Amino acid sequence: MGLSNSEQAKTTYVKMFSKEPGTDNVNAFFGMSEKVEGKWQTTQRFDTVEGVLTSIATGEFTYNNDTKKTLKMVFTDASGERVQVESTFTFLAYNVINTLYGCQDLSKQIRIKLYVRRGDKDSPAAYIECGGERASWAFEPSQLPKAARVTVGKKEVIDDSEVVDFYEKLVNEISARLSKTPKPVIQEEQPVKSDNAMASLAAMKRIEEQAAQDANTLKAKTQKPQANEPVQAEIEDDLPF
Repeated sequence: MGLSNSEQAKTTYVKMFSKEPGTDNVNAFFGMSEKVEGKWQTTQRFDTVEGVLTSIATGEFTYNNDTKKTLKMVFTDASGERVQVESTFTFLAYNVINTLYGCQDLSKQIRIKLYVRRGDKDSPAAYIECGGERASWAFEPSQLPKAARVTVGKKEVIDDSEVVDFYEKLVNEISARLSKTPKPVIQEEQPVKSDNAMASLAAMKRIEEQAAQDANTLKAKTQKPQANEPVQAEIEDDLPF
């Protein structure tokens, strides 16, 4: 008789940002948030997440009387440690979904490195590898739905419902593929991890160190901007955490 946890591995939660928090300035990073004096603040930043994609799903939340669609991805390493990435449906999230959809073998290791693509207009971007090989978009810009401007009363607004539906369908199809993909083998007899996920950052530290080692290689392989890349309706990074 007693209490125990069936899983010792921890989950680290991060949010995928495409803007500098509280501003319209373009940026791209995975941020870990904590409540400081009652308010959520980004306390740590990472440019890379790596692991086997074990789940992906959409959700939604209501913020400022507006319902927004969200993306949630969980990556697991060989030790069983998990990193859960959450994002609103932004242009950056769409790029990640489009690329993951194009991965042929989702049982392989996934690496997502975020960066800012410099140009006449800076934009957040993601360089993604699957099994050590660069992954490409499943759909080219010309194949993607675009947001439309519609008039509601006397006001012109952006209707991106077709875009949202399209990417939600892709996420559901990726999830269905994952359900048929063998789960990663978890090493046994791992030491007990701290119950405080925010205090123990071993998994993310390994990711950060590996990203630093590969920085020069990734620069050489950075995805080039598409000449006809579409402009999607952008949603603010305003998950309530």
